[in-house]
Amino acid sequence: MSLDPIFNDPQLKWIAKEWEENAERLATWGLKHLVNRFDVWGQYTLKSDSLGKSVSAVTLPIASLRGKGDMVTHDKLTRHFKGKKPNDLIGLHVTSAEATCRWFAVDLDVHEEQDSSYLADLNFRAMVDWHRKLRAQDLDPVILDSNGMGSFHLLVVLNEPHPLEDVFEYLENLTSNYEELELTKKPELFPSSAKLHKLGKWLRLPGRHHTHKHYSKVWVEEYGEGNWLEGVDAIDHLMSLRLMPLPGVTEKPESFLKKKSSVERRNRTVAVDLDGVLAEYDGWKGLENIGDPIEGAKEFMEALSEKYFVLVHTARIANENVKTEDHVQRVKNLVVEWLRENEIPYGDVYTGRGKPLASAFIDDRAVSCRPQEEEDSFAAALRALANL
Repeated sequence: MSLDPIFNDPQLKWIAKEWEENAERLATWGLKHLVNRFDVWGQYTLKSDSLGKSVSAVTLPIASLRGKGDMVTHDKLTRHFKGKKPNDLIGLHVTSAEATCRWFAVDLDVHEEQDSSYLADLNFRAMVDWHRKLRAQDLDPVILDSNGMGSFHLLVVLNEPHPLEDVFEYLENLTSNYEELELTKKPELFPSSAKLHKLGKWLRLPGRHHTHKHYSKVWVEEYGEGNWLEGVDAIDHLMSLRLMPLPGVTEKPESFLKKKSSVERRNRTVAVDLDGVLAEYDGWKGLENIGDPIEGAKEFMEALSEKYFVLVHTARIANENVKTEDHVQRVKNLVVEWLRENEIPYGDVYTGRGKPLASAFIDDRAVSCRPQEEEDSFAAALRALANL
């Protein structure tokens, strides 16, 4: 089987082109809704030996390099969705380090070509059964044709991270009828346990397959009729999935409660500017250029986060080049990546227009003016502004 990225099938080449053209916005969508942890990911590596070429799956970075700065980034996701070569393809972990899940999935595989049509039919009927059950509970699942041979992924993206234990219990109950559906073994679940073991499991993202000449297809069913979507139609469907809460779970995960543990903390938001306060800034160098952390910024944010909900804001959102919601999310993702890479704690990154709602603002270009309390306040503000 050829691993050559140049496909001979004109239809497949067209589909590949559509995935490549939409890779940037897919990456933005993926960063926002699918990344449970930025520090590790799954990747496919292409190897050559005396027997030819082969692809193997690994978890990266390797243990000795973890925490050294290599992260899941917008560019890494973009390369995956462009699918130029097998070793650009990646998978994301289903569970965060805090034992929460932004999504869950079921995997039914057919790896051998013999008898694939029979197994593919069984797999597909099981997926449709679970798909209908999920829809009946107001979720918005999607069935993905994974390899074109009868392997399918059933994916649900949640509205926010939910506790691992709740997600696993729900998923196990959903698929408990696998024997009634004539499957010979339990489906592979993501997550596969109520407890986080080491890093947990990762699942390949939609897009190009790592060994087969195939791009993910999406099953759409309306009023009992169904069909497969390919290329940009499949991409648009993926990105329009409704993000719904896990049925039966009303409380937010513990990690979220720690950020806003009381009414008092929710009402004590402090907005902190990025450039010039947390990141070095010596003039505008483009949306994607964020300076190195200023010495002491991490410790400052750690101390601030102990008492307040810290909202990081940046004038980058108001830049004239940020015109669409995708652009806004792209900027937020860049800031989030920078904060995580430099281990700087934060509550959220503000993406609204204008001034965020906060009890106090920490900004390198802020001018204090309190005329009700200080007689010389207006004159002092004018002097400070002149200095800026």
